[in-house]
Amino acid sequence: MDRIMLTGGEFKPETIAVSGEKASAFFEGMFVDKLFLAAGGVSKESGISYPDFIDLHVKRAMIVKTAAFCM
Repeated sequence: MDRIMLTGGEFKPETIAVSGEKASAFFEGMFVDKLFLAAGGVSKESGISYPDFIDLHVKRAMIVKTAAFCM
């Protein structure tokens, strides 16, 4: 049976994503081998950036729970 797991949090229709602290808490009990993640920008000086602050909680929670991630 196929399943869809929902994180909770605030739904953002413009990006078709959920964000916020409730969404990031969803990942506390998980671990994944690979994560494919989008970013607003990447620079040598500043690292990874994203235009909406509220999404950063979720992105950080996912990065912490993965062995390797790809941008």
